This record gives sequence, C-alpha cells and structure tokens, in this order.
Amino acid sequence: MSNREIGKLSSALIALLEQESKALRKRNYELIASLAHHKEKLAEAVELAVSRIAGGGDDALVEMLSMINEKAKRNAEQLAAVKQGFLDARRRIEAIAEAEAKSGLYSAGGQRIAAARSAVASRSV
Repeated sequence: MSNREIGKLSSALIALLEQESKALRKRNYELIASLAHHKEKLAEAVELAVSRIAGGGDDALVEMLSMINEKAKRNAEQLAAVKQGFLDARRRIEAIAEAEAKSGLYSAGGQRIAAARSAVASRSV
C-alpha cells in the first residue's frame, strides 16, 4: 500500500475521530455507539498498512499518525469519563432504590403497606 493510500485511510480516521469527539461533547450516545465499529475497522486498516511499509513512511505520514494517536487518546479519556459518569449515576440510583426499599409506607396501626417500586428504582435494574 502506498503512502498516499495510507494517507487517505489516515485522513478518514482523523475525520471519524473528530466526529466522535463532537458526539462526545454533545453526549450523543447513539452516534458514539454507531461510530465505534467503523472506527475500530479503520484503525486496524491504518495499523496494518503502516506495519507493511516498515519504516518507509515520510514525515507527513509520521505527523498524521501522531495526530491520530493524540486524537484517539483524547477521545479515549472522554469515553472513560462518560463511562465513569454512567457508573456513578447507577450507584446513586441503586442507593436511592435501597433507601426506598428500607423506608416504605405504614398504616396508622404501624402495618407496612406494600407499594409499587418507583420508576427510578425500576429502571436501575
């Protein structure tokens, strides 16, 4: 594969990483998920192509690969933060559901009244 073809693949990957970054900033989770498979395939193609030239790349290609690496790292950090946010939110919801289960409703005579679980607790499962 020529450096030009690798450059085209790399440019496509850079554009996709930029699209993913915008989706992360907008919290567009559907778009993030839809880009994941395409990003993985493009990254594999670039990696394979670069490995085949074994050191014969020019400075522009090296710079482009460095840019891809930086964008990918930045997106990975943002994805990790999003994941942590989801995990934190789930823990908070589970804590609310647990507290709700312990509190409950009681009659004037002190008998526990069965009540439906709240929508928040039901969605956390």
